[in-house]
Amino acid sequence: MLLALAAILSLLKIPISESLEIRFGSIPIALAGALYGPVYAACVGALSDIVGFWIKPTGPYFPGFTISGAVSGVIYGIFLYVIPRSKLNKRLNDIVKKIDRRLLKGEVENEAYKGKDSASMTLIYIITAVIIHSIVVSMCLDTIWLSILYKKAIAVMIVGRVIKALVMIPIYTGMISLLLERLASKIKAIGYTGK
Repeated sequence: MLLALAAILSLLKIPISESLEIRFGSIPIALAGALYGPVYAACVGALSDIVGFWIKPTGPYFPGFTISGAVSGVIYGIFLYVIPRSKLNKRLNDIVKKIDRRLLKGEVENEAYKGKDSASMTLIYIITAVIIHSIVVSMCLDTIWLSILYKKAIAVMIVGRVIKALVMIPIYTGMISLLLERLASKIKAIGYTGK
């Protein structure tokens, strides 16, 4: 289902210029990463590019974007699935709890945090994943692929891509955060615990 959603959303675009457009196909890839981990999300990312091409080709098939889809899945899977389930998460969560308590000036009792992940920690993982995805995939890989396809210098395209990334980081963060929050209650209701 996430694969189909990613393929459909990758077809919806807001064109800004010949080599710059806004798409939302990475949102289902992020959800796949959060629910199933980096391997499954990488498959969703790569296959969504291929399926999207089969549904509505917008030019010749270019494998670079398939690689970008897979890398997107790996990034989201690591930051939204692997790290939150690792020992590193406990250490990071303890640090964030201490910062939260200091910021709230002791207004929160210690009992409020026992056995619970900090909401701040979840948001930190989402923001980190979106920023790294924007840098690695949007600004680096996709810029290289577009440079190859359109035979334009990377230096010419990078300014627009950085501006796009700066605009899209809060939008992607908000959308992923909202969807994961909504999904969390549904997942708990059906008793889903992971793979």
